[in-house]
Amino acid sequence: MYKLVIADEEGSTSTVPIIRDEITIGRKEGNTIRLTERDVSREHARVLREDGRIFVEDVNARYGVKKNGVKIKQREEFSPGDVISIGAYSLTLKSKKPATKAPPMPAQKPGKPPLRDEKTQVIPAMPAKLVVISSNFAGQEFPLNRPEMIIGRGEDCDIIIDHRSVSQRHAKVIRENGNHYQIVDLKSKNGVTVGGEQYRAVQVKRGDVVELGHVKFRFVAPGENYVFTPQPANELVEHDFDLPAQSSSKMPLIALIIVLLVGAGAAAVIFGNSDKPANDPSAALAAPADPLAQAEQPGAPAEAGAETSKVAQAIQEASEDIRTGKIDKALGSLESAKKFLDPTPDEQNAIAELMGNAKNEKPFAKHYSTAKERLKASAYADALEQLSKIPQHSIFAKISEDEGLRNDALAGIVSSAEKALEDGDAQKARTLAERALAEEDDYPAAVALLEKLDAKPVEVAAKTAPKASPSSTKSRPSKPAAKPKSSNRVSAAEAKELYVSAQGKIFKNDTSGAIADCKKALRGGNSGCYRILAIAYKQQGNTSAACNNFKRFLGTKPKNPAAIQRQMDELGCN
Repeated sequence: MYKLVIADEEGSTSTVPIIRDEITIGRKEGNTIRLTERDVSREHARVLREDGRIFVEDVNARYGVKKNGVKIKQREEFSPGDVISIGAYSLTLKSKKPATKAPPMPAQKPGKPPLRDEKTQVIPAMPAKLVVISSNFAGQEFPLNRPEMIIGRGEDCDIIIDHRSVSQRHAKVIRENGNHYQIVDLKSKNGVTVGGEQYRAVQVKRGDVVELGHVKFRFVAPGENYVFTPQPANELVEHDFDLPAQSSSKMPLIALIIVLLVGAGAAAVIFGNSDKPANDPSAALAAPADPLAQAEQPGAPAEAGAETSKVAQAIQEASEDIRTGKIDKALGSLESAKKFLDPTPDEQNAIAELMGNAKNEKPFAKHYSTAKERLKASAYADALEQLSKIPQHSIFAKISEDEGLRNDALAGIVSSAEKALEDGDAQKARTLAERALAEEDDYPAAVALLEKLDAKPVEVAAKTAPKASPSSTKSRPSKPAAKPKSSNRVSAAEAKELYVSAQGKIFKNDTSGAIADCKKALRGGNSGCYRILAIAYKQQGNTSAACNNFKRFLGTKPKNPAAIQRQMDELGCN
């Protein structure tokens, strides 16, 4: 069986098992996989399974579908190792078969000598292996049955570990003199640690714990009889789910919504037992089988019935935890269910999907919590910047909306502007009001404050406005910047990232930085940047450039043209 791995430019991934003959991909609701970025068409592509082979097909993609960098005409075969590009997303195919399985060696008939007198490497009947003892890969075994084996996150590795802390080509295991093994660091980012010490190259021995990034392995020597014993449930979340710092990037992570792929059987397992009492997941591990469950399922072992109920219960509770923003709790429950409750294949798919969704929400949870902290500290512009990084598809967008965080941030900015006006600083008041309007065109309190400022005598505004220094006047370019070369194209995803960055810089009064970002974003088609440019030029005192960009923004048919026209009238635009 194959699985589809979907990744954005930041490296955030979600995995979808291919258990249907057809998977539709697009921005429209109803697709099997819904990708909500603008560079994805409503009905973009299909992944088809036919006679054990996988194909990808362009349905109605405005920007096309690329296979290994080349746009496909209509339909192409999709094999492991291929990279399919849909907008800013990359799709790869992986086989669910272990990466290290080699075809069985033909049995050698006894008594026949080799045809040629050459050295033959003898592989032990039970070769050495690496067993994962941490993270959500715990218990997976990788036999070291080749002279050299590459470990890493890349598709070309012999042992593939799909974990962010593992480099594309992280380390190499070399078999020396039959039963001796050496591990070599391949200039990885997080290094190779054996027995708590970091090495560039070291020989591994029976029982050694090898760490590649955050993933730990136990080295099992040839012929050693080792059985992995899972760690207690209360330790499961210790190191599995913290994303690296780079996940909190300027661009919001992918807006990926995967429609539940499991069939009716899995749905029945998940939702059919909703009337059963909820038990604590950790207590459920040791609880005896319920006699009522035995009565309800005659002919089936009591333990199996109870365990099925516990898996369904864990899935239901985790789903509710994700809905309410308790991401770490959900991940812990799902990991416990996966390791200790022996879920069915359908339940495993449901657990894997929920875990993927929960992990995708981790960076948005951080933006949400940081926004609340900044609001508490009255840093309203910073809070608004954090909230702008949460995409609409995230559960934290709904949670923050229900809690009114965005309105609180906007109200805080306008409140600060009103206080500045009371203190006689009209210029600061105007700047803050315009920051609020940069986020929401027609925010009533900000519009009202600007009208109040415009109603004041010109002398007051002139008195409170800071004088322009000669140096700042000279530094202003007399000519507009040269148009960027058409070869420096920007993707829609990059343009969106630049737009969000420009918003943040406007909040921090970095008008030059906002202008630079928006000029690049316009090359990617982000027309919202015309408004940001207009506000930035207005704050710099460049009325002509501000008017030109307000006019361009009006040409994009914004939702409230009256608010834009009002700002143009204030500037005296023709």
